[in-house]
Amino acid sequence: MLRHGYRGRGRFRLRGTLRLATPLGQMHDGTAYSASTAGLDVAQIAYYASSVFWRASVFSSFDRDHNFSLGKCYEADFRQYLLDHASFPTDAALVVQVANVNSPLNVVWFPFSQNHAAGYHQHSFFAQGLLFWLFVGGNLIPKLDLLCIVRSKEHIIFLSDNVERAVQSGSIDLLVDALRPRKR
Repeated sequence: MLRHGYRGRGRFRLRGTLRLATPLGQMHDGTAYSASTAGLDVAQIAYYASSVFWRASVFSSFDRDHNFSLGKCYEADFRQYLLDHASFPTDAALVVQVANVNSPLNVVWFPFSQNHAAGYHQHSFFAQGLLFWLFVGGNLIPKLDLLCIVRSKEHIIFLSDNVERAVQSGSIDLLVDALRPRKR
């Protein structure tokens, strides 16, 4: 992912690859593409994102100030996936958005949970112009499979005009959370 993400000075190979590919369709904030048709290695993208989420979750169990968690069940499922002992977890969906700007924010936004909806959890992180959304739970919205880079027939990936707005909004949520008193 390091080679394909934003590298500074306008070098953003993944964005360039998508801009040259044939789009699947327009959305209100960008364009959907087939990652596999665009020549991207879907397995490597999914492995990278899953690894970051899993490592953050495992690390959280050793650090009381870092409260990100996939939950014990999903930690185990993703561990098996990352060890190549199982396929991508069935109760998970990974959505990938690529910033559609020449020079995206040059920040890393560590994994965190944004909200807890009925029956599933939503997690995200941002790095090198890429915003990853991981949804896990027994009651995932069926439409998430249509957006998932792993499960969708077309291996959907998005080139989005709103990635930076989402990152800035999420950063505000993180700051507010950091100001809340911690229970000891």
